[in-house]
Amino acid sequence: MYRSSGQCLLVLLLPLVIPPLAGCFGPEGAGDLIDGTCGQTLYYGLCAKSLRSDPRSASADLKGLAVIMLNVTTAEAADTLSYIKALVKRKVDPAEAKPLEYCAGLYSPMARLTLPLAAKALIQGRYRFADYRLAEAAMQPPTCEGRFGGAVESPLTDRNVLAHDLCAVSMDIVNQLMKG
Repeated sequence: MYRSSGQCLLVLLLPLVIPPLAGCFGPEGAGDLIDGTCGQTLYYGLCAKSLRSDPRSASADLKGLAVIMLNVTTAEAADTLSYIKALVKRKVDPAEAKPLEYCAGLYSPMARLTLPLAAKALIQGRYRFADYRLAEAAMQPPTCEGRFGGAVESPLTDRNVLAHDLCAVSMDIVNQLMKG
């Protein structure tokens, strides 16, 4: 069957036009922003999973994604602090109790002060201050982990790694905002 040149041109151009337009509407557009944003972080999988777990991400811009990631980071720090406090109440071994108490002393200001200050600065558009506070928070989990040394196995290793990596992802997104 014979097609006019207009029909052929339309058939050739449709695949080029529809995918970019599809990204402008609905969740696919948000997914593209999440993929693009998370692709510029150290931990793509953690970033994408964390952002996709929050329905607000579907309509968020880059700053909104940064706020959501910082909320996830703060919630994880608060959850870890609660977990540490519960362990301290249960533990009788002083070799484990002392590092746990030390870690509680690190996570408490991280969850209650440092990360909330970073979030406030982020919302206000003070990205450098937010980045500074996130960098400060990111140092706490490895410091906690190091307190256990070799004599006592840390019951917080997975949580410390997660808290650190969430801080790193939050910092990476804030740095994208700073670049414009």
